[in-house]
Amino acid sequence: NPISADFITLQDNVADNQGGMVTFTANNATNGGNVTGWNIIPVSAREFVWQGGTGNWSDPSHWKVNGDINNPSQCIPGSLDSVFFNGTSGAGAVTIDIANANCKDMTWSGTNGLELAGGATKNLNVYGSLTFENNLNLTYLGDINFLATTSGKTITTSGKKFLRNVKFDGVGGTWTLQDSLDCSECQATELVNGNLITNNKKVKAVTFNTYAGGNLTLGSS
Repeated sequence: NPISADFITLQDNVADNQGGMVTFTANNATNGGNVTGWNIIPVSAREFVWQGGTGNWSDPSHWKVNGDINNPSQCIPGSLDSVFFNGTSGAGAVTIDIANANCKDMTWSGTNGLELAGGATKNLNVYGSLTFENNLNLTYLGDINFLATTSGKTITTSGKKFLRNVKFDGVGGTWTLQDSLDCSECQATELVNGNLITNNKKVKAVTFNTYAGGNLTLGSS
């Protein structure tokens, strides 16, 4: 008996095929890690551009996908998708209103009066590079998790201060700072897996914990 699902993200999931009697297929899906028993047909990477100013991350009507303002698939970004906030995005608060907001690269450029908000129980999971800009009003109170599993990722904060927990956790991932990293108000800053290169930039943290899977290159930071 086949079981299928469309446009989902699977993580920490074990499918029991009942000795081969059941097949599990996830179409247009994202593998978030630690998944067994599923035949995962991955979704193609897309580009999402925020539209319409104030709104919730989970609202598909605020996302223009691959240049189509109508977002015909009525979806929100996944871990393979890059998100952009620019001069067409409008003003107001972009609120992360779901437990896990996922994206590959996140880029802020040319916005005017746009805010990134969200509560302390939320997670922003970045599987690629992060680029903030000076115009961004960062009031987001949740965790930011850098989860890339490949090298060549960059982090540009433009002087924005992270306000809760920051975690680097991607086996094979490498992140290079392009400017300062300010975690001075974070409860915890952790390098669990992967390589963080501070690139001689200033790093502020109340605590900075590095685990066995993490490699920290400080230079003159």
